[in-house]
Amino acid sequence: MDDFRPKIAADGLKFIIPLAAATWLFAVFGCCMFSLIFGVLTGFTIFFFRDPNPNIPEGQNLVLSPAHGKVVSIKTSVEPDFLQKEMQCISIFLSIFDCHVTRNPYPGAIKSTKYKPGKFHLAFSDHASDENERFSIMLETENKQNIVISLIAGFVARRIVSLVKMDDKLSLAQRIGLIRFGSRVDLYLPKDVNLLVSLGDKVIGGQSIIGEFTAK
Repeated sequence: MDDFRPKIAADGLKFIIPLAAATWLFAVFGCCMFSLIFGVLTGFTIFFFRDPNPNIPEGQNLVLSPAHGKVVSIKTSVEPDFLQKEMQCISIFLSIFDCHVTRNPYPGAIKSTKYKPGKFHLAFSDHASDENERFSIMLETENKQNIVISLIAGFVARRIVSLVKMDDKLSLAQRIGLIRFGSRVDLYLPKDVNLLVSLGDKVIGGQSIIGEFTAK
């Protein structure tokens, strides 16, 4: 279960601890300039791997943003990894200054996952969705609707960390993964989802509303 406690993403400790140790050692031996440089690097790394608590909005049938970042594309396109059918695709670009912990946009069970090796185009480029390395998750909702979340590596981000596995039942805004140092997330939604974001919007993972399923 996701307890939503504020913390640093666990994957970041392998970077933070050595940097902090180097900062301390340089300070002990009087190397002030190096201590300052490594101190700044430590601070930036802590900032990058932050894992803030989302303020989850109340409401039924809401689809939340899976990531912090900027909406760089909204289009209808064929989902390539599982369903091979046209869906609404919302692409979110994460700069190195955005939180890189990704979250589940809608309650459901993981029915399939797929890792695809690939290239490392700039994450906001048109080729990123099709050609870059990615890890995709297909969710099935209680109403038997399918949602696909694709975590896409970018030019700088070259490591995708998954926190979930097949058959996991995910709650709304639960942590699902992390992409290191600049990346992109593509969210594929059924056509009957009413989109509530626009191109250029800044969104917050697990908090900003992307759309709403039409009540049936």
